[in-house]
Amino acid sequence: MSHAVSIDLIKAKLIERIDTLVPQLFPNARIKGREWVMGDIHGSPGESLSIRREGDKAGWWKDFAGNAKGDIITLIAAGRCDGDVRAAIPEALKWLGLGSLTAEELRRQEWKAKKAREEAEARWLSDAEKTRKKAKGLYLAGDLWPGSMVERYLLGRAIDLSQLPQPPRAPRFHAHVWNREAGGVELPAMLLPINHAENGQQLAVHRTWLQGHPDGRVTKAALVDAKMSWGEFRGGHIPLNRGASGKPLKNAPEGEWIGVSEGCENGWSAALIKPALRVLAAVSVDNLGHIVLPPQIGGLFLIADNDTKPDAIRAFARACARLEERGIPFQIIRPPEGIKDFNDWLVALKRQAEQRGVA
Repeated sequence: MSHAVSIDLIKAKLIERIDTLVPQLFPNARIKGREWVMGDIHGSPGESLSIRREGDKAGWWKDFAGNAKGDIITLIAAGRCDGDVRAAIPEALKWLGLGSLTAEELRRQEWKAKKAREEAEARWLSDAEKTRKKAKGLYLAGDLWPGSMVERYLLGRAIDLSQLPQPPRAPRFHAHVWNREAGGVELPAMLLPINHAENGQQLAVHRTWLQGHPDGRVTKAALVDAKMSWGEFRGGHIPLNRGASGKPLKNAPEGEWIGVSEGCENGWSAALIKPALRVLAAVSVDNLGHIVLPPQIGGLFLIADNDTKPDAIRAFARACARLEERGIPFQIIRPPEGIKDFNDWLVALKRQAEQRGVA
């Protein structure tokens, strides 16, 4: 190309043609109002991931199940470049055909793109703070978990929080939490705070919608997306178990190693298997690589699944690579071979203990 093209202009031009771009990248994506929706960043069928088609956030996407997010360049990276953002830039230039612009046209387009970006960023920051406050308000409106549907849901998965040395206070129950499926419906849900380790601020709330059954059981609700976060939480964590010290994370003992899971159920399962271990949930594999920790933490035990899906394996490898780049020591711990995750392992251990009791 004879003239350099800024990232602002590339994004602006991609957004102008987003309804042409998205179906080319992801054939399973479909339009739903102001958004394109699909199952995940790899283009699986579903609605967990949404891509804004218009407005201030046009081009931005968010996976409400995995809680990953990004801009229109990362969409091209996922759809055409196996996740490589650097390779996505020349791919975008090729798709847009920007090489035909004159120097004067390019300058005008660059100025417009820069101005639009600055205005959109200011509005985004304001909206993000409003969402953070609303998410915190929802969490604080919840009831304590003992005796609620939350307790029965967890017990149904062999998770008895009363058996931990210091039962966690983080889980809460709310009887009416809105879910966007089927045009919007309010259902009971387990609420968990997503906190920031440095400033102690609650960044967001994590919601698991629940469903009661006639026999008294409580399970995840029969929704396409029964788990979602609300609010921007990059770097945050969900506190699950304080471990042997019983101290808050910011006051953790010097050199302490802590367990970090993706989801809460696996994290609590690991804590029940080893109660002395402090455990946090990163909420998503992507956030695992960005989790913020107090400076005195010695390292991480990564509570991992025995995954066989290539996409999940690659995502976990990328998170590990980011931790290595940041200089954070870690060890990967998994359940025994043949057992999918720590919750399945906990259920198996409980079943074995019950069988020994009967014998």
